[in-house]
Amino acid sequence: MEKRMIYLISLIAELSQKIDIPKVYSKKFEASGNKYLSPTERIRIIDLMDHFITAGIVGRSEVLPILGKDGDQITEFEPDIIGGQFPYSASDVTQLMAEVPMYTATGNEIPTIQQMEVKYSKKIAAAIGNRYEKQCAEVYLKGTYTDKDKKVLNVGVTEEEKLTWTGKKASTEMLNIILAYHTKHGVFPNVEVGEKIFNAIKDEADNSKQNINGVKFVFGETPYLEMGQKKIELLYNAKDSQDKIIDVSNKVILSIPKNLAVGYGCLTYGDVKTNETKILRSELIAGDTRVDETTGNKGLWGKSAPMPIVLSTAKFKRYEIII
Repeated sequence: MEKRMIYLISLIAELSQKIDIPKVYSKKFEASGNKYLSPTERIRIIDLMDHFITAGIVGRSEVLPILGKDGDQITEFEPDIIGGQFPYSASDVTQLMAEVPMYTATGNEIPTIQQMEVKYSKKIAAAIGNRYEKQCAEVYLKGTYTDKDKKVLNVGVTEEEKLTWTGKKASTEMLNIILAYHTKHGVFPNVEVGEKIFNAIKDEADNSKQNINGVKFVFGETPYLEMGQKKIELLYNAKDSQDKIIDVSNKVILSIPKNLAVGYGCLTYGDVKTNETKILRSELIAGDTRVDETTGNKGLWGKSAPMPIVLSTAKFKRYEIII
């Protein structure tokens, strides 16, 4: 890989951490630390299994098989490429020709070309980040991945258990399903609840005499509840890959953070100097677009091929609650 590509990839990766876009669900997959870079554009299920067994995350029998919409098992799949190319505008070209620098508050000079690189690297980072967030939200909240051909793959938990809470305190009902999870798996899970469930439990904190389960409401940038010493986080509505709202107001999710993973398909690009196709195992690649003779367009491009996945469906439990 040439130095120019390394520079642009690093710039986009750095800016992706700074831009203000939703990362609620993509952060969950990234925080697991489970990443697999495929040596080809396709990801084989057996490769995912071997990788995560080595990491000691789950056993071989617990790794989730990928199923197509028609129910046939798929032994390998090819993640879609997400990203795009962004040509410089006419005003950008004018600035480049005029070579008007920018100065920071400390007096450091930023050349015009670096200003353009930052501007369009932010666009690439935002484009990839927004799409990736929708993919992760759909996998986490629906258990599905919808590809560019509208085919639906099951890459998580697609079914949820329906429960009706009646006659008991919401916190007691919550405690029952947490203990049931612990009995089955031997660990206490992360607990996330939708707004309706969150408020039902929070209301118990307002009555000190009736608050037998020690519910505590903690308000901040990310509000949460404490029940005893167990943290209960708030689930947020999100858009899926088809831009449809996923309503989670009456959902409960019990999970283990290390049960999430991301596979990345290998990426290709054209080396103009050698007239050769190059292939890379990478989360992201980027480069300069060649100038178009008829339009004069020139700019930057970037792309990635991620596939978020839930490793073990048995350890990821989703409920729909009726109060």
